Amino acid sequence: MRHYQIHILAIAFLLNFGIENTQGQVKKPQPFKANIQLSAKVYGDSIVLRWAPDSPGAWTTANQFGYAIERTEVPATGTFDPASYQRLNSAPVKPWPLDKWAAIAGKNSDNSMAAIAAQALYGKSFTSTGTSFVQMADEFANRWSFAILAADMNPPTATALGLRFTDKTPVHGNVYIYRVLCLADSSLYKIEPGYIVVNTVDRIQIPQPLISKATEMQNAIQLEWDRSYHEKAFSAYWIERSDDQGKNYKRLTQVPFLNPQNEMRQESDIIVYTDSVKENYKLLVYRIIGITSFGEESKPSQAVSAMGRDKTPPSAPEKVKAISVGGSKIKLSWEKKVEEKDLKGFVIGRSSSSTDGFQPLFENPLPPSTRSWTDENADVTTTNYYVVAAMDTAGNGNVSMISYGMIIDSIPPAPPVNLKGSIDSLGVVRISWNFGKEPDLAGYMVYFSNSPDHVFSSITPKPLRDTTYMDTITLKTLSKKIYYKIKSVDVTYNYSPFSIMLELKKPDKVPPTSPVISSYKVMEDGIRIDWINSLSEDVVEHQLFRKIDNGTWTAYRKFQKAEISTFTDKDVKPGAEYSYHLVSIDESGNHSRPSGEMTLKFTGSLTAQSVNNIFASVTPDKKNILISWNYPVQGNYRFVVYRAMNGSNFLTVQTTDQKSTSFTDKNVKNGVSYEYQVRAFFTDGKKSAIGKVVKISF
Repeated sequence: MRHYQIHILAIAFLLNFGIENTQGQVKKPQPFKANIQLSAKVYGDSIVLRWAPDSPGAWTTANQFGYAIERTEVPATGTFDPASYQRLNSAPVKPWPLDKWAAIAGKNSDNSMAAIAAQALYGKSFTSTGTSFVQMADEFANRWSFAILAADMNPPTATALGLRFTDKTPVHGNVYIYRVLCLADSSLYKIEPGYIVVNTVDRIQIPQPLISKATEMQNAIQLEWDRSYHEKAFSAYWIERSDDQGKNYKRLTQVPFLNPQNEMRQESDIIVYTDSVKENYKLLVYRIIGITSFGEESKPSQAVSAMGRDKTPPSAPEKVKAISVGGSKIKLSWEKKVEEKDLKGFVIGRSSSSTDGFQPLFENPLPPSTRSWTDENADVTTTNYYVVAAMDTAGNGNVSMISYGMIIDSIPPAPPVNLKGSIDSLGVVRISWNFGKEPDLAGYMVYFSNSPDHVFSSITPKPLRDTTYMDTITLKTLSKKIYYKIKSVDVTYNYSPFSIMLELKKPDKVPPTSPVISSYKVMEDGIRIDWINSLSEDVVEHQLFRKIDNGTWTAYRKFQKAEISTFTDKDVKPGAEYSYHLVSIDESGNHSRPSGEMTLKFTGSLTAQSVNNIFASVTPDKKNILISWNYPVQGNYRFVVYRAMNGSNFLTVQTTDQKSTSFTDKNVKNGVSYEYQVRAFFTDGKKSAIGKVVKISF
């Protein structure tokens, strides 16, 4: 046994690494990598572990050195300690020696799985013969595969193979992590441990399998069930059949039916079993039983009934011709070289499409001797395609090649109407129109242009069989609009005139040009800034930003009218530095780059006290606004009242003498927000600073 295992490992090494390199020196082998796949199940007061290495070489290596079973408890609170694992087995778990296998795999035992496992472990010959490396490697893999299968099918066999362990010491309610390690100290194989978390409260029920489909074929029935649902629970299956309507079942295989591996799958999402039946039209009942990796059998699935059926169709009609014989009449003719004994007759199908949609033109098949038939109601407004099907008494049919019956049509359809469209912010265009009333419509061709005066280009390579179309365009262009037209097309490729042109405005993604600060002036009462407005046509607003000393930029003023290009900032203090720049905004909300920044220091002198005790109220008759103030400053001066409407610039509305401390504004309108301020102008040239602004809505 030891000599055999070493020999197999040597084969695997040679197949994977070769004997020598191009310089004639022996290559240094790299270790094979493998993993231990581990599962567990809670049984009452014990937990059963099942594992298996995932490669033949790892299995053979582990058989020599055995496995260690370790467990640690997951604390309800606190931190898990990776060093807290405790060994559960005092001696390595290994396959039984050959003499011990006699108890479960001897001549007097009916445990076929144990016999297969013993042969895989100790047999001189298994499933292949020969001395080539490939043949020996195949046998090596087969021994591993059959041993793992036998362990899945039979718990005693899994124990004998050293692939099963029962922990009888868990405490109910605890959560454990189990670890299975290979004790091999091998430079040839690096085998990673298997881990699993087990909650002792969990009781996993074996699911009931489900046959999803039974396909009736000739002398065969194919059963299908979902792979992703079943492979999580089962390793193999018993397939059972009843010949007496479900009273008694017998198994169709001597050994369980396997869940095929990936390389054997023809349908990756289903498991398929095909049962051959001698007699068609005899009702049979099927069910399946799943077998878990712990050797447990599930409840039988719900039974499904099926029978073999005659699926051999007659030969197809040949040389089908469809000839117009005037008006809406088309005469069909065909040949049938072989007339089968069960030939029931012929069915003729017609469609306006050459690919699908064929409908029979009459209910009962034409007699078997028929070789021609005239369609007196061919559709003159569309294309007419025909097929002739030969039918047998079992309902099997065989269809001829498609034949086209041409009826000349030169009348184009009407152009599409009620075009609508939109363009979203990502440049996705959606167009819709009404469906035409012509019965021979084949679809629509969509055309576009960037100018209503340019040639419109087609953007659909073939007729569109829909009344909606989605296009994508770039938005960062100078053209503000895009234009579409549509034509209707019938099945004989007659094109309608263009529809009415659809004009769509593109969402604006191009920012406007920046304004330019052209001049400035530091005056006694403020700082005046002049600029050149943005040259973009769609600009709706300019914003003036201001920063005081080393502060932050703030949006200071908005100018709605493009013709405004000057502003005097009177909210300034002597000795402070003021920085300005402007930004233009277009009607789509795009912001330009900031203009050049300008920084100025205000040196003006504001010596007089500002007018701050100012009040505004609506007059009792609710027709005017009364402005009053108090200015207890000595000197000779006059008052100037300023007003701003809806956040615009302040303009002079009244001048009063020193004794007048109120003003009635009679030029007011409903729905307007007003702002007022009062300044004192002294006879010696001094003037008060800008004072309090009072706001009122009328």
